[in-house]
Amino acid sequence: MPNPIPAADIGAIDVHGHYGPYHGDPLPDLMNRFYGADAATVVRRAELAHTQWTIVSPIRGLQPLGKADVVAANQEAARTVQEHPQLLQYVIINPLQPATFDQARQMIGRAKCVGIKIHPEAHLYPIAEH
Repeated sequence: MPNPIPAADIGAIDVHGHYGPYHGDPLPDLMNRFYGADAATVVRRAELAHTQWTIVSPIRGLQPLGKADVVAANQEAARTVQEHPQLLQYVIINPLQPATFDQARQMIGRAKCVGIKIHPEAHLYPIAEH
């Protein structure tokens, strides 16, 4: 049976997006500019790719490696996704910043916060210990 909805009418969902400036250690500036983008640019790129929703977490919650202020980044992300209807949020949890657990409990019930992101490589902890 053929699909009753043409594929061109179905928007994709990007489940792994980031926004904000990227600062990779060995990468040249040009590559950092391609890897990083403000939220409006992420939305514009998604629209060009026929992507209806992008679930994001802020690069600021992952970088600089081992030193990111995850609580502040999550707060910023909550505001940012409200300003862009096409964006949804992953709240970031870092077990080295225990306040992120309470923050996640509060945010996960909000309509635009759809899940949790963990990133042991960025936060420099062994996942097996947490």
